[in-house]
Amino acid sequence: MVGALVLTVAGCSGSGSDQPKVLPPVPSATVAVTPTPTTAVPVVVPSAAVPATPQGAAAFVRFFYGELNGAFQDGHDERIRRLSDRLCATCNNYANAVLAGAKINSRIVGITFGSLEVAAALPKNGITLVTVLGSVPKRQENKNGVLSTLAAEGPFNDTVALQRHGKRWLVRAIRFEKR
Repeated sequence: MVGALVLTVAGCSGSGSDQPKVLPPVPSATVAVTPTPTTAVPVVVPSAAVPATPQGAAAFVRFFYGELNGAFQDGHDERIRRLSDRLCATCNNYANAVLAGAKINSRIVGITFGSLEVAAALPKNGITLVTVLGSVPKRQENKNGVLSTLAAEGPFNDTVALQRHGKRWLVRAIRFEKR
């Protein structure tokens, strides 16, 4: 199922006029953190994750979790920050964990969030709630070239609150619950 996640995220681009959209950078004043010493990674949102529909919201959340995985693997916290509201506490916690890992040369090898089942509700008061069921599989941490195994963690049930920001989605909040 982990391979399916990678294929789902990588295979979301359409054809013709359904080309992926590139997000503008997040203003640097939104979060007071020290930037990573690496170059910026462009965030390209697949076309299926752009429409203001429940299907678009679900595709965006799948993409967002793919970006979370990528951030923990490559140490680029902006992959999370560009897709989330600056006040999203869980998003900031994830981004800060990525930044802290990058500062000590620590990266995740493997998928952090896997086996995702995603379902979006109709928007209410401008917020679209998306339910995410998944698990954290066994993976490794590469810290200065030394690998250590991180245990799998039980299933989780997240509720992701999305809001439209112009013509794109933005993660406003994530509520995490273990199942």
